[in-house]
Amino acid sequence: MRRIFEAMFQSFRYGVYCRLAVCLCGALVTMSLLSQPARAYDPTPVLKNLYGAKVAVLEVYSVQAGKETDFLGAMVAAGPYNKLLTGFVNERILQSLPARNGGAVVFTSVGRYLDPSTAEVVEGARSAAVAPYLTSSPVRMQVSLVEHILGNWGWENGSKPETVRAVGYTNDRIFRENISSLSFFKAGYVGQVGMLEVFPQGTSLDDVRSAVSARTALSGASIFSIAGKNQYVVYSEFFHAPAAAKTTSFRFSESPTPAVTGAQAGVVVQNYVPR
Repeated sequence: MRRIFEAMFQSFRYGVYCRLAVCLCGALVTMSLLSQPARAYDPTPVLKNLYGAKVAVLEVYSVQAGKETDFLGAMVAAGPYNKLLTGFVNERILQSLPARNGGAVVFTSVGRYLDPSTAEVVEGARSAAVAPYLTSSPVRMQVSLVEHILGNWGWENGSKPETVRAVGYTNDRIFRENISSLSFFKAGYVGQVGMLEVFPQGTSLDDVRSAVSARTALSGASIFSIAGKNQYVVYSEFFHAPAAAKTTSFRFSESPTPAVTGAQAGVVVQNYVPR
């Protein structure tokens, strides 16, 4: 009988040790998981897609005063938002600040694509939907990416130096090393000040770079070239609005085709990627 009780006690003690071991292992695994950084969402692929998109469509709309909400709703509903278009990367829609051009409100769309055919599909679906809210024909420029100019970490870490860094779109070093700010490529957030600038024909690329790099509080800029013309267009965003944003606006012309010259600043009111 004594041997039976000893065997039962040994079995009970062994079971307790096993349960304790299981609990300890579970606790260690939990602590290990908690010590690791969260990786539920990695934004890098989205940033890289926007960084490497070689095709862009820049559109300028003169919208009737009082029709801003209707226009913006039509733009989003008839555009690439919530549609899985293979070649679509990102669209930012800006509303001019303040309203100019005879009471009309200027909206600018900066769409980034992997191929031009997807951009044509978007325009075909959208043009009729927004037409009732316009004061004149929209201006459309299909352009090719030349390079990006990015600010460094100064405005994000508090030091705010006035240096910028130019990067070719085939070089992804900025995603491996903390050499540049990546705020310019972030999708989803709105409220930042952006500016679209059409440089005069014949302006050299070096002069464009110099003009853009000299802007205070630059978050980033993309330099585009217009096919068939010796002309560059730049889309920029800023940590703080530059003085030029308050004093400049597009000059519209209808002949021989709808076009704009100069620059127009605005606030980003839509900023989305495929979903």
